[in-house]
Amino acid sequence: RLSNRLFKMKIGTHSGHFHADEALACFLLKQLPEFASAEIVRSRDNKILDTCDIVVDVGARFEPENKRFDHHQREFSETMKTLKVLNFETKLSSAGLIYAYYGKAVLSQMTGLAQDNPKLELIFEKVYEGFVEEFDGIDNGVNQYEGEPKYKITSLIGSRVGRLNPKWNDEDKSEARENSQFRKAMELVGTEFKETVDGCVNSWLPAYDIVKDAIETRKEND
Repeated sequence: RLSNRLFKMKIGTHSGHFHADEALACFLLKQLPEFASAEIVRSRDNKILDTCDIVVDVGARFEPENKRFDHHQREFSETMKTLKVLNFETKLSSAGLIYAYYGKAVLSQMTGLAQDNPKLELIFEKVYEGFVEEFDGIDNGVNQYEGEPKYKITSLIGSRVGRLNPKWNDEDKSEARENSQFRKAMELVGTEFKETVDGCVNSWLPAYDIVKDAIETRKEND
């Protein structure tokens, strides 16, 4: 009998109109060795999703132990704080969920730092605050501020991902075309994620160390 290891891993997400959060969730998973060569399966058919090794943003199940990470259930209200991961209270999207459970492993792969390294802990929090939380807030309709907005913002990453969806009047409305555009969305959010991590590692963290050292040695000189 053939070993299961010979079969390609599958990451499941929903078909149809895509959003930035599942694009980022899929990108993050693909940075990990176990999912690096995984096939992205886009469907709303539970029978197809049940064949996937991990499912994000579809399926109406939040079961980390079974690698099921949907957030659309009426009773879902998890945040980084309720999951006891970080002290942030924005309701999580599929991006935040995958970051909560796999983010440190992803950052460890990208930076070479061990997951229990204090510097990686700092980067993990900084990247959530400076990048991933936006995906959670926008996807869940969380107001950035109280009151009526005075202008529209259409250049944010969520809007840019949205524009990658096939247009209503595109001649090619095939599943292949839609999946191709989703891969472009993954590439877009992935590039910005990598740039954010690079900024944290090569700019913010060195500055943090300088300030930290200055504070710790402030009493050594008059």
